Amino acid sequence: MSDYSHEVFVSYCRQQRWTLFVRDQFVPRLCQHLHGEIAREDVFFDETSIGVGAAWEEDIREALCRSKVMIAFLSAAYFESEWCLREMAIMLERANLINGPGPGGHPLLIPVKIADGHHIPPTVKAIQYADWIDYADPDLPPASERAFRFGCEVRQLVQSIASSLVSPPPWSHAWRHLDGTTVLSQLAPPVIEPKLPNFV
Repeated sequence: MSDYSHEVFVSYCRQQRWTLFVRDQFVPRLCQHLHGEIAREDVFFDETSIGVGAAWEEDIREALCRSKVMIAFLSAAYFESEWCLREMAIMLERANLINGPGPGGHPLLIPVKIADGHHIPPTVKAIQYADWIDYADPDLPPASERAFRFGCEVRQLVQSIASSLVSPPPWSHAWRHLDGTTVLSQLAPPVIEPKLPNFV
């Protein structure tokens, strides 16, 4: 019997703008298309998946351990958050255990850029990511062309990971002991050199 509890773990920077976008615009569309593709829609999103009085950090680590894939919403703030980096590092450690280092194998981490791509480290840029900067708006008008295109983007993303959700790697108790330490240093944002004025 599978020890997975969730199809998707949603990792994002817990600032008001991104929380509202993920909760109001992304998660409902994700659940809709998951149900359409694989007839399941169990998504871990901390605002709706953790009950009052729960041990927050412990519950998140357990949910990450028992999720088949992680969708990470990338922004400058994401890479400044120690907890976001830890979530991503833990999933990358699992990917290394399953697939070996480097790209290929089961796609466990699905990065989605929603702001400032200059802060994305090379390790993450090496993974194919979606660019949703045009849609990352918590007030996306529901009947707009932009909202329609966003729905198509979410459907396409779900279709691209459906095989990983239907036939994931066997769950392992060893994943409970991952802490991201072996890859955390690879997630430091690149140093951006300031452009000096050219007086010539």
